[in-house]
Amino acid sequence: MPPFAGLSGIGVFPGKTVAVTKPVGESGAPIVGGYLVSGEKDSRLQGRNRYITYADTIANVDIVTAGLRYFGDLIGKVSWKWQAADDTARAAELAEWIEEVVNDMETPWHRVMRRAAMYKAFGFAIAAWTAKRRPDGSIGFADIEPRPQSTIERWDVTPTGELLGVTQLSQLHGREMYIPRDRMLYMVDDALDSSPEGFGLLRGVVKHATVLQAYELLEAFSFESDLRGMPLIRAPLAALNTALRSAETGEVDPVQIEAMLRPLREFLQKHRRSPQLGVMLDSSVYRSTDDGATPSGSKQYDLEILKGDASGQQEIGAAIERKIRGIARILGVEFLLLGSDSKGSHALSESKTESFSLLVDSTLVELASATAKDVVGSLWALNGFEDELRPTPTPDRVQFRTIGEITAAIKDMAIAGVPLDPEDDAVNELRGLLGLSRAKVDRMLEEREMALAQTAAAAADAAADGEEPDPGEPEDEPEPEPAANGDTRRRGGKR
Repeated sequence: MPPFAGLSGIGVFPGKTVAVTKPVGESGAPIVGGYLVSGEKDSRLQGRNRYITYADTIANVDIVTAGLRYFGDLIGKVSWKWQAADDTARAAELAEWIEEVVNDMETPWHRVMRRAAMYKAFGFAIAAWTAKRRPDGSIGFADIEPRPQSTIERWDVTPTGELLGVTQLSQLHGREMYIPRDRMLYMVDDALDSSPEGFGLLRGVVKHATVLQAYELLEAFSFESDLRGMPLIRAPLAALNTALRSAETGEVDPVQIEAMLRPLREFLQKHRRSPQLGVMLDSSVYRSTDDGATPSGSKQYDLEILKGDASGQQEIGAAIERKIRGIARILGVEFLLLGSDSKGSHALSESKTESFSLLVDSTLVELASATAKDVVGSLWALNGFEDELRPTPTPDRVQFRTIGEITAAIKDMAIAGVPLDPEDDAVNELRGLLGLSRAKVDRMLEEREMALAQTAAAAADAAADGEEPDPGEPEDEPEPEPAANGDTRRRGGKR
């Protein structure tokens, strides 16, 4: 029997064989006519409504805005290198060539990567490239442009889940445009979902964001309906009407009433505390209507500040804080909240920050893998270069290290016997971190060699003239000479 001819079935299906060189099973993603059939129950997350909801969450929930912005800025700040396939001159030449290609596009490479990294938030990201002829005759990229997730209409997928292309619904003329797989840079977060749309972090954030916005609305209502601290003034309006009523006409002059009440109204409108703020009221009290006219304890004019029970704002504030932390935990940016209260420590901050750096590094690894396939692979196919000479895209790691920590590590290495050579690239890396200009290593080496040559020439001239060596440079200490008795002593020295 030849190898890989097939595998025999077992159990209740004996005799069923499938060649091991053929795929078995399906991806499980329900796609009918190119349209994804979603099992989502929330109407806000079905179809294009999903991206409307995502956009609303990003725009109106500050921790989501800050977290995604911080994540994207870190991705965009990373430097990329193109590692040659081997040590040959041809491999080095191709590595330099592809670096020139990605730096010669309409959209800068760091923006292409920053936008592609948003697949972590949305579930997937698609960018389409356009080729151009370069001055040297080779074919490079004119641009790699993003295609918004909300415009992707249908998916061309094989039963095993291999993506062949997508259709994009034009927002200008309403027609579908086909984008083949070999013309795109495609990223997908398929760790939790077999769908080509993936399962982004924003899907887990939406519910928390909805509850958070409801809590913030309740907080606003509670604040607006809280009457505590509002000034309350009492005045004998009925008595004023009686006192100012004209005996002839029986009518009350509104001008006189307004004049008497104007100081009280102005106090209500301008009652902000200041050194000049004050009010003087009549101390008369109400009297009984009997013949004795007994005074009561109720003043005719009075002013007080309304008091009441707590309105529950503290509890709502705690609930809002809990939801914000839940969203930050999903996005991996919980460290942004450290310091907002009395809790937390420097060690906790370092731990949270290190966890976020791992998230960024894992995204960079996946971006590098997709770049090797969709960018390098496409350029090699267009130009017919040797496959074995494909360079490897290598992004720098995101490490949260202070300059003091780096210099201390270099100092420890020097003490251990591994000093930093002036020609080492780390010299200019450190100068860049310190905000200094790059060191001119070649000039430094030339000056050092010239100084050594001048010193050697001066020493040779002095030896030829029979002069003593420069006292600024110590003489070599004489070696001890053996004595007849086996003892040793230095020339000109004592035993």
